[in-house]
Amino acid sequence: MTRADFTAPEWRYIQTAIVETINYVSLSSPGFFSGIKEKHNAKKIIEDSATTQDTFFIEEVTNFDNFNSPIPRFARDDANEVESQVLRYITKAVDAIRKRDINVPVFKSFIIDLAKGTAEAYRGVSDSENTAVNKIIQALEAAPEPVVKIWDPNNPFDK
Repeated sequence: MTRADFTAPEWRYIQTAIVETINYVSLSSPGFFSGIKEKHNAKKIIEDSATTQDTFFIEEVTNFDNFNSPIPRFARDDANEVESQVLRYITKAVDAIRKRDINVPVFKSFIIDLAKGTAEAYRGVSDSENTAVNKIIQALEAAPEPVVKIWDPNNPFDK
């Protein structure tokens, strides 16, 4: 599977799930040096995953050229600020991958490895990081939000 197999919003869900998983776990236990070590460790996990798992798909989704997170910068400084958005993007990413019959367990495993590896990068796993990892695991198993169709006043009985 390649980027061309997904819609632009779906691709953004997948890449945002990856990038913001790292950010969310890192913010769960803030600290200057912890953030640096966690992001360095996450980069190593991404590189390792591209060589050990479904290589082409992981390489493709971790090419972040021209990626801009849809989560505003001012909202990415606190784990509580990003939590609901990150978890929603993770659930949407899994749904997009499931619709394409791609190996969903590979993506789930990749996200879990990122979350746990980020949490373990600096002085072990704190309670807040453990909570964040558990919420990420729950989001990977959650059902996607239903799509709400916009009401068309010209065709009110359209289903």
